Amino acid sequence: MVIQSSSNKIVGKRTDGTPLCRCIICGRLTDWDFELGDEPLCTPCWDIIVVAEEDRKAAAAQKTWYKANKDKAAAAQKTWYEANKDKVAAAQQAVRVESERPGRRAMEILRAMYDQGSVVFTNKDNTGPTKPDPGTKNIGWFYSANGTTEFYLNPTAAYQAIVEFAARSGDPFTIKPEALWKDLKRMGYTDCEEGRSTKVQKVFGHNKRLISLKAGRL
Repeated sequence: MVIQSSSNKIVGKRTDGTPLCRCIICGRLTDWDFELGDEPLCTPCWDIIVVAEEDRKAAAAQKTWYKANKDKAAAAQKTWYEANKDKVAAAQQAVRVESERPGRRAMEILRAMYDQGSVVFTNKDNTGPTKPDPGTKNIGWFYSANGTTEFYLNPTAAYQAIVEFAARSGDPFTIKPEALWKDLKRMGYTDCEEGRSTKVQKVFGHNKRLISLKAGRL
């Protein structure tokens, strides 16, 4: 094996005489003090390695402590749980409620249908409606500008598609339409007019009340 000397790792010098080397990880030119070691590292790679090493040491120390004190740790966890079981139960209930709220489930269904291609949207700037391909359902319109796309749901068509998808999956969606649109509004998913869960959009030259999803929600 050929050991490369420190002098052979120097590829240049700055005007003040500081040696320049190539980082052994990314190849970036960097200043290096060979008193720190024989493997030059740029500042970003040095930071990554140092943080990773500190994390490894911390994890190893934590594992060693736990092995030596697992009975104490278990007792402390049990004591904490007994003192905070009401808070734990409330937090678990909050998670269940959040995961079961109608707006969240409806959005999951909409994303699934959109990804599968079973529902489509028409460009809002079109001059008239277009007939969707067989096996697909048009549930609204979209508008793209400045790299973002906004979707506008036809309340009737979108709700019907959600209900039909849920029924096919064996888990019926029984929430009423207005309750669903209000929940999406509370979740901050829609852009609405004051006191309403819809917003007027001009489509094909006519004003329509639609469910205006905020950019990035679908």
